[in-house]
Amino acid sequence: MGWPRHRSLVVGVVVVAVAIPVVLGMMLASPAGQTWSDAVLGAVREVEWLPRWLLRGGLRWLATPFVVVVVAWTFVRMLRAGRRRAATIAFAVSVGSFLASEAIKLGLLPFPAFGSDATHDLSGHVAMVAAALVVVVVAAPPRSRPKVLASAWLLMLGTGIGVVVAGWHDGGEVVVPMAISIAWTVAGSAVTGWAVASRRGAPAREAGRWRWWQLAPWALTLGCAAAVTVLVIGAGGTTGPVAPLLAVALAAAAGSTALAQAAHALAAALDDPVPAGRAS
Repeated sequence: MGWPRHRSLVVGVVVVAVAIPVVLGMMLASPAGQTWSDAVLGAVREVEWLPRWLLRGGLRWLATPFVVVVVAWTFVRMLRAGRRRAATIAFAVSVGSFLASEAIKLGLLPFPAFGSDATHDLSGHVAMVAAALVVVVVAAPPRSRPKVLASAWLLMLGTGIGVVVAGWHDGGEVVVPMAISIAWTVAGSAVTGWAVASRRGAPAREAGRWRWWQLAPWALTLGCAAAVTVLVIGAGGTTGPVAPLLAVALAAAAGSTALAQAAHALAAALDDPVPAGRAS
């Protein structure tokens, strides 16, 4: 399979290794990030308005059943299509990442304490949607995968921002579950990709020159991480909610983009080989 097939994954690992720790550091470890977390939650909890009430009700009562039904239906489709290996690996990655977030949330796994709060009330909604995103992207046919990726990215971003606007979680409690899911997905991509590469006669993929759409998501991830850093350092003394909310949105965008691209790499590694003579 070689470098051409792995280059998206290699670039992704580098970007994630740079961007996600920067975002986590700004949102969790910096004094401004801690101050902003309190400012954001204080601002959104002071205002009761109909859209926020509807958002909280939808996330509380509709999100979990919807995600469970979609994931179950997706697994059934993969099994009926004979993609047992893809279904097994997607299940392991998604369930593993979700349980890891829940274990940290319950104090069963160690995680560094930041600020004055030694506990981590990680967003279960974000962890759940992130796990579902991986399954849905892996199950999507290659031709329709870009549309599925875009939809999944919007849902992940909306969930990350939504739980903050609902007043349930701060930015760090949104980004950490995304980072955990990214780590599991990148690991799954690496293990699967190199396992496929070891098989004799595995066809090379992703050969040829870079296209803009291959680099744009990673550039967006790095750009959002850099913007979070600039906001926290440059406007860390502000007390209004606008800059902190923007930082949360950018951090969620960085995490959503990196997760979508990691899921895409995993899906590509799990795609059935294209028979000789049929490759376009």
